[in-house]
Amino acid sequence: MKRIVLLIVTITITAHTISQSADTTRNSRFSLRADFEYFFKDNEFSAEKTSGYTIPGFYFRPRLVWNVEKHVRLEAGVHWLHYWGASSYPRNISFTAFPEMGEESAPSHVLPWMQARVDVLPQLSLVFGNLYNNDKHLQLPRPLYDDELLYATDPEAGIQMLLNFKYFNADIWADWRNFIFRGSETQERFICGFSGRVKPIQTNVVNLSLPIHAIVQHTGGEMVAVSCATISMFNFSAGLQLGLRMGKVEVTTGCHAVAFINSGDTTLSFKNGWGIYPHLGAKFAGVSMDVAYWHGDNFVPLLGSPHFSNVSVKKTGLVFDPMDMLCASVGYELKKFRHTTLAVEGLTYIYFPYSGTFGDFTRIEKDGAASFAFGFFLKVNPKIAPHGFYDRLRKKRK
Repeated sequence: MKRIVLLIVTITITAHTISQSADTTRNSRFSLRADFEYFFKDNEFSAEKTSGYTIPGFYFRPRLVWNVEKHVRLEAGVHWLHYWGASSYPRNISFTAFPEMGEESAPSHVLPWMQARVDVLPQLSLVFGNLYNNDKHLQLPRPLYDDELLYATDPEAGIQMLLNFKYFNADIWADWRNFIFRGSETQERFICGFSGRVKPIQTNVVNLSLPIHAIVQHTGGEMVAVSCATISMFNFSAGLQLGLRMGKVEVTTGCHAVAFINSGDTTLSFKNGWGIYPHLGAKFAGVSMDVAYWHGDNFVPLLGSPHFSNVSVKKTGLVFDPMDMLCASVGYELKKFRHTTLAVEGLTYIYFPYSGTFGDFTRIEKDGAASFAFGFFLKVNPKIAPHGFYDRLRKKRK
């Protein structure tokens, strides 16, 4: 803990010192930024698919931002994740319902945050190090991406390309999850993603887009100390989305067709699967609501909620038959303050009658189940620009 405080103080002093001697042009500015989020989320999950759990805690990401020149920006800081009541964490936090505590653990989960962004063109940016994910990678659908990843995974890091045109935008990234040295007894693992939107109609009232998504998880590498299979898994999604703006009310509706491909994982009894996800949502006066239907057959989400999986993460070896489910959420954000947002969220999953088979061919049949979750969130995102302060001070002296 002392090291963390010392690092934050050092960054602050460095920003203060450099800001007085650096070039005062617009292309060379320093600032301090910080992302705080305090969260309390209670997942009351039932049925055989996934266990319930509660995550109370916070994450804190202070960083020094340096605009080296007009189109180049560097960030350096730390990412600190803490769960209230926890004294140790798995070394590599990775979302699978929720991480299990292993033999290797550390008393605090603190990682360096380093990012470099280069705007090669007005429509093209390259990012190295920690990746941008403020838009949840262009709003991946819930079966492909779970919002809870922010509180249960390490920050994404690798390389990223951002495209932004009038009628098309895309986010292409590679997130390196596990690095190996020579003779390592583990396999390298990384996730690559593509998330794009074709936007043929964009007006103040009507927005029509065609979202296309792909996620690949690869586990492999050349290993000397251990011999393991190379495994690649794929999630794909394509759909149509329509947005309508009527005064202060925004209505969004659409449908996504998703697919799963398994290459190399012999623990699964199937090689591919699919799902369908129509949804309807609305936003007004800080309130957001969404309701969706899900039908999935042999589908496994790589980054999505386990509720959309046909494989249980609660009971080993249990594979569900085609499943139908309703998913509904409601949330409210209070944006009364400049740098602070208070939010509350409720979520429910309603399973229709379902059945499944264990590896020993034991069958289960259920009449249905209902799960719910709720959470409270406080987000604080201050920005301190000492260079601008000294500019104003010099102007007053003149």
